[in-house]
Amino acid sequence: MTEIIKPPTPLPEAGKVYQEIIKPNNAVAVVGPAYSLFKDPGLLLASFLVRSEGKLYVVDPVSRENQRDYDQLSEGVGGIVTGIGNIDHYLEEISSLRGLGAPLKNPEWLGTDSGAQNIALPDDSLDVIIDHNTSVFLAGKPDTSALPERRAELEKIYREYQRVLRVGGKLLLQTDNIRYGLQGDTPQKGLINEVLKDLGFQASDIEVKDTITIPISGDFYKAVAESHRDDGILWYLSLRLSEKNGAHMLTFEKPDHYSPNFYIATKI
Repeated sequence: MTEIIKPPTPLPEAGKVYQEIIKPNNAVAVVGPAYSLFKDPGLLLASFLVRSEGKLYVVDPVSRENQRDYDQLSEGVGGIVTGIGNIDHYLEEISSLRGLGAPLKNPEWLGTDSGAQNIALPDDSLDVIIDHNTSVFLAGKPDTSALPERRAELEKIYREYQRVLRVGGKLLLQTDNIRYGLQGDTPQKGLINEVLKDLGFQASDIEVKDTITIPISGDFYKAVAESHRDDGILWYLSLRLSEKNGAHMLTFEKPDHYSPNFYIATKI
């Protein structure tokens, strides 16, 4: 008898996981996005999903008070906004797209006194926190930070996330476990789940296809297609435009900060 080999089940797209969880009226904070939507489209997607009745905040990776502790991580990055990376540049990109008619929520930056360890928001004020590699980056890699130090750093950050999340609120953490030594035969395998569960989160993790697809209007599609020669941002954006059966889409596949591991942690 010939054995029938079933094809592997396709991985869910990261963007669809976000879309299933984030609602238009949610209060969402994105912690430490990269300096450009092309490196980390998570903030762009959140700007699309959160509508006028919701709230969208941007939090620097570290506050001005804690910046000195992380200078070695941010060497050579610089930027107007404090912290690792340049959130100011990302916000300018979103503003440019809004100017072309994209239905994006304008994010509110929480300022230099806010960071992953001290978010300038009241207790129980958020429905969702998006952390795309930020906490694991701040905790360091195994070759630079020992397990106790990494655990302590993650505990500080996730405890702060727990404070500002409402009961039932979710932390959406996307990362690359191999890059950060959190997978395979290593003593730090499972570290993120352990810390989250110790702090009282109900946590699970899945592997995803690191792709984000955003449906766009025909007018916005046309505006980008016609204007891309005059603007660097729009030129890069035009490379990600597609059309299928009359539907227009903006697709980001395997961004620079490739992150196939997705943790979903619920405050209980």
